Amino acid sequence: MFKEEYKKLNEKIMPGSELLQQTERSMKESMDKKQARRMSGKMAVALALVCALALTGAAFATGAIQSVFGWIRELGYYDSVNMEELNELADSNVGAEEQETVHSGQVSVELNQAYYDGHQLIVGAKYKVGTVEVIHGLEHELMDMTRPESEAFCAVRYEEDNMPLVIDQQGLIPEKSSLIPANITANMTDEQIQAFEKAYAENGEAGVVIYDAGTSDGIRISGDEHDEAYPEDDERHTDVDGTIWRYVDFGTLPESCREQDSLTVTFGIHLSATVLRADKDGVWVAKKRLDRAEFAFEVERNNQETRFAYGSFENEVYSAEVELRLTEISNRMIIDMVRPPEWTRADSVAMSVGEGDVDYIWDYYVIYPDGTHENVMDSSEPTENNGYRMKGQITLQEGQSEVILRPYYTLSGLHEGEDIIIEIPAID
Repeated sequence: MFKEEYKKLNEKIMPGSELLQQTERSMKESMDKKQARRMSGKMAVALALVCALALTGAAFATGAIQSVFGWIRELGYYDSVNMEELNELADSNVGAEEQETVHSGQVSVELNQAYYDGHQLIVGAKYKVGTVEVIHGLEHELMDMTRPESEAFCAVRYEEDNMPLVIDQQGLIPEKSSLIPANITANMTDEQIQAFEKAYAENGEAGVVIYDAGTSDGIRISGDEHDEAYPEDDERHTDVDGTIWRYVDFGTLPESCREQDSLTVTFGIHLSATVLRADKDGVWVAKKRLDRAEFAFEVERNNQETRFAYGSFENEVYSAEVELRLTEISNRMIIDMVRPPEWTRADSVAMSVGEGDVDYIWDYYVIYPDGTHENVMDSSEPTENNGYRMKGQITLQEGQSEVILRPYYTLSGLHEGEDIIIEIPAID
């Protein structure tokens, strides 16, 4: 479910009536209910930082930085990934492609950096999404999407003087009109906004069609026939010249995409039309996807070594198996559990740790050699036959020779007697 919801993110209009409602909807689109409440502490901190930057309108300035991975390193995000090493090991300036579109003019994607070691794929891209075309009037063929009596009707209705507040990654989008939502006026000039308001004041009805383009969330990878690959980390910001910088880490690739000599990675820019009409009954907004421009690049596998280590625990109640994947870039783990049905039922309704009467494993902590501990699971989801999968990343301390994972139960906390101990393999 998460994959399908993820691919819809930013590809449809989902305005809200209040700022917090808008933020909540955006979060729900990017993760399902289970993953949202299973956010680790470090993930929550990262999200809080992103929200703080958005709400304060923090500017995105690249300065002399030209590489996407270098930009991410400067931001200080994703501390479990060695960004400096990633920036050094990645292929740079992989390629650039452009296409001419009917309404948005020239659009392009540059694959600025790429890292593929046979198991992990991280890409840094720069998008240019062309220009915006604005057509005023009520005669446009798409205007029927806003007319309730038409078979093509698919619009959302708003009330005049009650437009929703909208945020994006640059912060709160300023309201410029009592008739037009802020996310739409962001693609209009002041003169175009005034022309729409004037037509409405004079005629009691006004309409406009806005053609624009935006980054497609979906990134396709060759060999991924069942569409199983989706980003675990996805960061985007818009530069002062309108270039969209995007960092994507796919985390764990599907088996069909591993150990290949190269992968074809295809980015997309979706082209769409927003239709707006105001009349005595309200303000009607509809959106139509027109096409997807695609840009394919070949990413070669590098010679970076990947080491694997395994561990497990089993008792009469549950079993857990761990795969730890170690590279110079990051250390990722997958925990696959088989647990009793009562755990699954309790977990399906719980919204926070400590809820209910069933004591079951909620998380895993890594116990470090210096005695400190940290919850390391970034995501979790049910699998078939009362199975459960958790994913996370860890940063090893200097000289660390083993990883100790300790389960954290909803009611009784950490259980030392159920530790999973994984020996770290030596570097060849």
